Amino acid sequence: MKYFAYTLLSLLLLFIAWQLYAYNSNKDFDIMNNNTIATIDGVEFRVYSHYTTASVPLSNNKMSSANGKFSVLAGYIFGGNKESQSIAMTSPVIYEMEEKSYFSFLMPESLTGEKLPVPNDPSIEFHDVVNQHVAVLNFGGFANENKVKKYHKKLKLQLQQIGFTVDDKYIVAVYQPPYQLVGRKNEIWIELKEQELKKLVLSKK
Repeated sequence: MKYFAYTLLSLLLLFIAWQLYAYNSNKDFDIMNNNTIATIDGVEFRVYSHYTTASVPLSNNKMSSANGKFSVLAGYIFGGNKESQSIAMTSPVIYEMEEKSYFSFLMPESLTGEKLPVPNDPSIEFHDVVNQHVAVLNFGGFANENKVKKYHKKLKLQLQQIGFTVDDKYIVAVYQPPYQLVGRKNEIWIELKEQELKKLVLSKK
């Protein structure tokens, strides 16, 4: 019985050490820059001036279909490109959920256009996003399909109550790797029209 208790305690300590390592190692990732311009009832309104994604399409417009895509993008940033160049990991990874959905890694700000190494895998696409205005809602835990739909519905309703015109397109941002079980952060983004944001939010500040 005492041996079992020692074993259980050792496993618990090992788990805690592993999670602390995961939590602290995630701090080494670059985080994309944004400008938070307002917050209303827990919803942040942000502007992203520019970022570039390395993206792979999702076959059935479901987040779960990205499970087999992670290795494709990870291979690219770990040297799976014509220059055999390693690329720094930038947080978050994003799922663009729309008519044609994508799973994406963010590229470092220093790598844009012709500076981006050519991927060995032809399924990888690059997308430039400029002057993006988004509403953001945070949630914890793991970002599964049901939880994402719940928070997307909540954010969409809040925006409609403010007066925004929104459709069913949204982005899921995941900040921690899958092996980190505690201290997880996720976000739902809904892209907004700049003029509506100025009229409905900024003009009332």
